[in-house]
Amino acid sequence: MPEGGHLFSYEARARPKPGMEGKVQAAMQDFADWIAPQPGLVRLLFMKDSETGDLVGVSFWDRKESWEKAMQLSMQASAAEAHNMMAQDFADALQVPFEAHMYDVIWERQGE
Repeated sequence: MPEGGHLFSYEARARPKPGMEGKVQAAMQDFADWIAPQPGLVRLLFMKDSETGDLVGVSFWDRKESWEKAMQLSMQASAAEAHNMMAQDFADALQVPFEAHMYDVIWERQGE
């Protein structure tokens, strides 16, 4: 954990339409590539729910403000128009609306 022992986490969950998993994965990977160098990002995970097929991205940040700044920058980027077009394609590839959740991490434990 960062100094001060606090993390902020953001979870994004997407359920692709049949045959659209690759497109959704690619969109999530593109965003992950953009977000990876942003200040304050501690860890980024990408997973698949084996029961539902949902694709889940979880990012951990040193504080909520770092995440908020990164999200503001993503919307102000010179590629904002391309980002918005990708976002529409992404939305069209989903069975249900995209879900997002934010968490304050209370504690963590790592394996040996």
